[in-house]
Amino acid sequence: MLFRSRQYRRLRGAHPVTVLRWLRTGVLLCVLATAAVCLGVTLQASSDISTARSTQQAIDKIDDAATAAATASRTLQCTMALTYSAQSICGEPGNVIRPEDVTLTGTPSSYANDITQVITDLTAVTEDNGTDSVETPQTQYVVNLLTSYVQQSETAITDYSQGTALGQAGSSYAQTAEASLDEAFNDLRGTEQSALREQRGTWSLTPGPAGFWWALASPFLVLLLLTVATARVLARHFRRLPSGWLLGALAITAATAAALGYLNARDAARLAADPWASHPRSEEHTSEL
Repeated sequence: MLFRSRQYRRLRGAHPVTVLRWLRTGVLLCVLATAAVCLGVTLQASSDISTARSTQQAIDKIDDAATAAATASRTLQCTMALTYSAQSICGEPGNVIRPEDVTLTGTPSSYANDITQVITDLTAVTEDNGTDSVETPQTQYVVNLLTSYVQQSETAITDYSQGTALGQAGSSYAQTAEASLDEAFNDLRGTEQSALREQRGTWSLTPGPAGFWWALASPFLVLLLLTVATARVLARHFRRLPSGWLLGALAITAATAAALGYLNARDAARLAADPWASHPRSEEHTSEL
């Protein structure tokens, strides 16, 4: 306590010129701190935006895969129907499928194309999402479910000509498999949505006291206090006003922090492919949430 008391008295007794030098050093450090904080917020927001956009792209791919899987299931149900009116199911009315036709032709090419599209979309989900360590098991589960679905569909097609019961069982299986796949896709989509909400809730993408504004405002507030202290020392001991350079530095610091905060808030709200505050990566199209 005695040491601190001596240090305080020494500080109180310092020459005004010395105090001004300390204040000037503090101002310079605040300017440097502002630049460092702005750069840090920009880089962190850049990384978080890139991660969130990758997760959103994965969600879009999941939707595409679910649509392709549903289309494939409808195609298989049409193929397995003993007789059908394509007006209500698929194509022109009056089409009739016979058991020998199904066994001979197998699953239609459109069915294979839809299944291929599902696999392609699921591969893109694994590549694009920003939470690989969480999503890979669920994605693998959907792939395994899809593989089983395709194998059993081929078996149903092969055994179709043996009787009406097998044809009806195959059509029923297509409906059941579609429901299972749809449930798996919904679970996968829900997990990705939860991850996206967490990614968009990081401090670098969150305005307000708990977000990036406190980081941008802190150096400015310290600089403001140093400016007020400098003005007081100048007025009390030298009867002078603060330098225009000091006031200019204060204004520029405030404008820089405010501009970057606004741009960062805009990027966080839109998660654009080409953010104004930073450029995580170049994209040909803009994805808005």
